[in-house]
Amino acid sequence: MKKKLTKDDIYYLADLINVSLTEVEAESFIDPLEKTVQYIENLNELKTEGVKPTFQTTHLTHIFFKDGEENQRGLNSDEVFRNTKNKKNRYFKIQKIR
Repeated sequence: MKKKLTKDDIYYLADLINVSLTEVEAESFIDPLEKTVQYIENLNELKTEGVKPTFQTTHLTHIFFKDGEENQRGLNSDEVFRNTKNKKNRYFKIQKIR
């Protein structure tokens, strides 16, 4: 049986990230967060025996710059926002969290 989240759990999480919530807001987060936890718990069903742990998947090496070097690989804001319609000023627009 899975533990149900309570408003106290939500207040605890909010306190960890230094966010204050009203009672209504705390109540509104219970269901979405429970669904998120249940989704993540599904990962426990995966057969991972024999799979090597990984911490780096790109095999990139020497990705740091020496002091004083200029980053030639960075993107300017025109390049960053080139393929999106969901932007406002210099930010990506995302759906409101309910």
